[in-house]
Amino acid sequence: MAKFLNKENALVFSSGYLACMSCVAGVARKGDMLLMDKLCHASLKAGAKLSGANIVYFKHNDYKDAEKQINSHKYKKLIMVIEGVYSMDGDIGNLPEARRLADKYKATLILDEAHSLGAIGKTGRGTEEYYDYKIKADIVCGSFTKSLASVGGYIACSKDMREFYTFYGQGVVFSAPLSAYHAGAADKALEIIENTPELVTKLQENSTYLRNKFRENNFDIGDSITCVVPVVFKDTIQTLSIHRWLLSKGYFSSLVMAPACSITAPRFRITASSSLTKQEMDKIVDIFIQARNANKEDKELTDILTEMKI
Repeated sequence: MAKFLNKENALVFSSGYLACMSCVAGVARKGDMLLMDKLCHASLKAGAKLSGANIVYFKHNDYKDAEKQINSHKYKKLIMVIEGVYSMDGDIGNLPEARRLADKYKATLILDEAHSLGAIGKTGRGTEEYYDYKIKADIVCGSFTKSLASVGGYIACSKDMREFYTFYGQGVVFSAPLSAYHAGAADKALEIIENTPELVTKLQENSTYLRNKFRENNFDIGDSITCVVPVVFKDTIQTLSIHRWLLSKGYFSSLVMAPACSITAPRFRITASSSLTKQEMDKIVDIFIQARNANKEDKELTDILTEMKI
């Protein structure tokens, strides 16, 4: 993992949740401030709560707001937490701005790469590669359950920090180790990514094609620029009806609602893969067009929710 991510050392966990939770909980203490993007994953938020540190959220990818929050609070130590690819929106964290603030205020920068690994960067090595390794985080964490199709998680960092986590990473100290089976599966997946970089290229080409097809047909996919493509609606009832309609036609797609996203932005999370053909992607978009036509939005409901700012 350390070699693949261009880090000095790494530590593996029996689950990605434990890895990301421990990454945050291990370094933060009472009196510290954890400055976190409001869309950070639940595992990172769980680690924040365990740490006892003061948790402050900034508006998603808004580093003016992040700096405003820094200057509005007192703290012993500042720790910033962001993600590479945000799991429900498919956009990329602004690592250069996060690094700039971390350096300016002498903060530790944690980067969750769960959805970035194998997906972005020229050879699938994630956000730091996406920025040509000119900008780096202090600590990287993530999961084996996405591109690596296994179970487990990791923290990649300096040699000294890795040694620190062997004592203060609760998810490895007080939990069973990663199984040999899942370690082997993850290791083989990394080997495949390294030896067949054309898979990463194809994934990124397919992601662009699928996003463009949805946008051309007037679907809201937010600011996605990755293989995670959220097809966002406003009306939860309409979204549930579409889900049921799709199932009746033999199609399953992950339906996401509050609290995993805003109550006014329920969505289907579509994920492009390197194996999809253009014909298959066209069919995906076409079936969503049919579903939307068969299940109309209740404009009165969405207007009420918008007016109430829910």
